[in-house]
Amino acid sequence: MSSSDKWSNEEKFAVVLETAALSEADLHQYCREKGLYPEQVKRWKQACIAGNTVKSTRNTKLTAEQQTAKNALKN
Repeated sequence: MSSSDKWSNEEKFAVVLETAALSEADLHQYCREKGLYPEQVKRWKQACIAGNTVKSTRNTKLTAEQQTAKNALKN
């Protein structure tokens, strides 16, 4: 099991938040202390962004479907 398999989604998200404002050098230091690789943190950040993007798109589609249903009820 790789070290990234040991981290829950909540823990990964916490790492992304904790490292968001760090410089590259500080990120490397943080990762050394936590037993991570900077590339892992960067992938976790991209996964967080992608997850929010998918949810936003899904919510927009649902809203459009709800509007269509509402219009059908009016007719």
